[in-house]
Amino acid sequence: TAIDREADWIADQIEELRGTIIREKDGSERAIDYADMAILLRVNSVGEDYASALGERGIPYVVNGTGGLFDHDEAMLVQAGFALVSRSDLLVEVEDDDDGYVVLNEQQTRDYARGLIEELRESGAMPTASSARFFEWIAEEREELDNKANGEGSRRIYPQDIFHEMLSVLGADQGPDPWPQQTMFNLGRVSDLITQYEAVHPWVRPGQLQSLCVFLGGWAAGNVDEGSLDEAL
Repeated sequence: TAIDREADWIADQIEELRGTIIREKDGSERAIDYADMAILLRVNSVGEDYASALGERGIPYVVNGTGGLFDHDEAMLVQAGFALVSRSDLLVEVEDDDDGYVVLNEQQTRDYARGLIEELRESGAMPTASSARFFEWIAEEREELDNKANGEGSRRIYPQDIFHEMLSVLGADQGPDPWPQQTMFNLGRVSDLITQYEAVHPWVRPGQLQSLCVFLGGWAAGNVDEGSLDEAL
């Protein structure tokens, strides 16, 4: 299509421009890099075509605009992780479904999460992620929450702590730069959402963790931006 051809041409121009020497206002010189370039679109719906063209060439990109964060596998894996920990159903967007969404039960959510981890590992977005270790952690976390619900220790649960544990299990601690910049950026946006949730609910009790799943799968999935103009790329 015309959009595909235009997206390919723009991606070619980005590759050609990268490395071009420019002179700064202070007289110093440097080479242009990806962070110096941007694609401005009037129609958000065609953004996926441009993102696909960039991704095929290995050009890192970050999307700024309304919606779309939970189109990324890493964001959906976090959502699936919280659903499994809290024993909640998972709401997943499906393009060819009449309603636009399907509700996954626990086994379906496990299968879905397993597929996401495989995709993230093969794409290099989370190269050391392991389904076995992820589900082992889910079981451990459930047991801990059950113990808290039964009065063993503090009953206060901090969602951000669970989030960081989840990332650690998926490989966030594997070396100084375990994941690509785009993966880290998207997970940072998920962290921001959890911070927004904690502004209202600084902590929850074991049986209330499902409310975070409702927040992530409901309002956040439909309204959150992937970025904003004041964020450094």
